Amino acid sequence: MYLLFPRELGIIRQVSFYYLVLSTFSSKLKRSDTLLTESEVSRSWTRLFTSGDHTEETFESAESLLDALRPESPLRLRLSQELEELQKIYDVRVGA
Repeated sequence: MYLLFPRELGIIRQVSFYYLVLSTFSSKLKRSDTLLTESEVSRSWTRLFTSGDHTEETFESAESLLDALRPESPLRLRLSQELEELQKIYDVRVGA
C-alpha cells in the first residue's frame, strides 16, 4: 500500500484532468456524440448565424450543435425551434 501526500495527489489529479481533456478532445474528432456545454453551443450558434448567409452546410452544422446538447436541455428546445424557423425562411428564399 502506498501513502500519497497532498502534492502527489495534486499531480495525480492534474494528470487525470489532462487525460480527460485529451480523451474528450480526441473523441470529439472521432465521434459527434460528445456533449458540449450550453455556453459552448450558444457561442458557436451565434457565430454560425451572424453572417447572414445560410446554406445547407450551415443547417447541418446547427443540427450537429443541437445533437451535442443533452436531450432535456431547454436551450436545445429553444434552438431547435429557432432552427426550424430559419429553415422555413431559407426554403422560401431559395424556393425549395
